[in-house]
Amino acid sequence: MNCKQCNELLSQYIDLEVTPQDKVKIDQHLETCQACKTEYEELKAVSEMLKELPMKELPEGFEAELHEKLVEASQEMKAPKPKNEKVIQIKRSF
Repeated sequence: MNCKQCNELLSQYIDLEVTPQDKVKIDQHLETCQACKTEYEELKAVSEMLKELPMKELPEGFEAELHEKLVEASQEMKAPKPKNEKVIQIKRSF
């Protein structure tokens, strides 16, 4: 495993969401790569701090409004994009 692959999986590794095979590869990489080990330790510290933050109560209707906006955004992404059909004609003079 190289540094790029390791860094892409560090968040999942911290959350125990990697495959057993990837866990072994990351463990081995972190034993030999100080830069990735430092990145892991910093990310783990941030993750621990975030877990200590209190949960905030969401405003009434938040989930329904979020769902509605996500549906709208999804429909906009699926809608055909208008094509700019301007045709430019070039005349040659010889």
